[in-house]
Amino acid sequence: MSDGILDETDAPDEYKCPILCEVMNDPVVAADGRTYERSAIEQWFQQSAISPMTGAVMPHCHTIVNQNLKNIIDTWRTERAAREDAQPIRNLTNEERSQLRAEFERQFVHEDKQLVVKWIGKCDPALEEKFNRKRNAIGGEIVRQYHGSTSDAALSIAGEGFRLPEPDEDGDFIGRGIRTVWGDEDAQEYIDCGGGADIAPLMYGQAVYVTDELAKVVRFAQGAIVVCDVVLGRVLKKEEGDYSMTPEKMAALGKNSIYSVPFNKEGGGTKYGEYALYDVDQVLPKFIVKFELWSRRLGILEPKPLADGRQFKVNNDTLAELAEHISDPKQFCEHLANYARDDQYMATVKLFSQSIVMETLKRAVTGHNEAAVFHALRTLWLYGVNSEVNQRKVLEMVGAPRLVSLISSLNLELRMRACGLLWTEAQHHESREALLAAGALFQAVKVHPESA
Repeated sequence: MSDGILDETDAPDEYKCPILCEVMNDPVVAADGRTYERSAIEQWFQQSAISPMTGAVMPHCHTIVNQNLKNIIDTWRTERAAREDAQPIRNLTNEERSQLRAEFERQFVHEDKQLVVKWIGKCDPALEEKFNRKRNAIGGEIVRQYHGSTSDAALSIAGEGFRLPEPDEDGDFIGRGIRTVWGDEDAQEYIDCGGGADIAPLMYGQAVYVTDELAKVVRFAQGAIVVCDVVLGRVLKKEEGDYSMTPEKMAALGKNSIYSVPFNKEGGGTKYGEYALYDVDQVLPKFIVKFELWSRRLGILEPKPLADGRQFKVNNDTLAELAEHISDPKQFCEHLANYARDDQYMATVKLFSQSIVMETLKRAVTGHNEAAVFHALRTLWLYGVNSEVNQRKVLEMVGAPRLVSLISSLNLELRMRACGLLWTEAQHHESREALLAAGALFQAVKVHPESA
């Protein structure tokens, strides 16, 4: 496995420390009966003797090694590493993942939309050999670029590299992307260019297209972006399209790449700058990023019925209907939140009392899929509103340290949701004590001083 790093985000919950939300290396049992990573709980005890998961005072701060769980985790890691070695995707360190996520979410600027990174993987380094040979052969600048794609196509690129488009029966090179439409102006432009049907010729013919304009690539991507290193060689700058261009024609011109000069859409060029590369070895896929777009328009965090008057009432079939979405934690939590909002009492009795519901909810709120975390926080907030019993169960599931980390999230929506849940949890005495010990209330006021 590259770098010895495994993707452990989907590990069983019992393998993860409730403070760090990561798979444990040295699990120990504390006086509250919970298992923690040794370094995490020892650091906690330096600040407080209150359980981070229950809010109750612990009778002592001694711990016992959970040797059985350590053996199980070690075996799981060994077996997982053997399976991962056969995959084209390599996994990032937590630091690499955090840096890339922050880079993407910072670069994408839009008035109404926010880019939320769901998952990042590292591409197969075996592709680097061909790229290095091409770099030595043609020289030129190496730049970091993006390519929009579907999830399946991106995974194929990660293992096999890019492919040049094949001509259709008329000899044309056709683009096969579906545009993301953000507004009325975009919608008309979308219609004008063919409405996403497979009829739009590629601007510079038979090439791989990349850009450093994240706004552009997100519009054409279908949920995935390939982050690439590109060796440009000799570059031909153009302000208008050349739909019949091929690698052979570029070779005859003594050029390796075309740069489309931006802001020339009305003159037959492109709105954004982009490169067209005519040899697949010029493009080295480095990372695959799966993403979603969320609205930036925030509402007040309070339970509200749907505008059309629909009500979600719990019945005997509700649990079975929820179970159909268990493989998709985001969708599962969306549906569960509706029942918690419209029928809190029956949802508490018939749904939140079921282990399958609570386990799925816990995986969502402690995981790395930010869309799932968002909807899990909403669900827990609706579940805990005006019920101290439910508030205590929420704290036992999430833990005060996890709330602190979410309040400091780079994602604005996650920060807002986490703060909403925190204020609800602070109504319960033991929850409030645990939150104070973790510094959650101080952190919430620091991040959102207007809520103090």
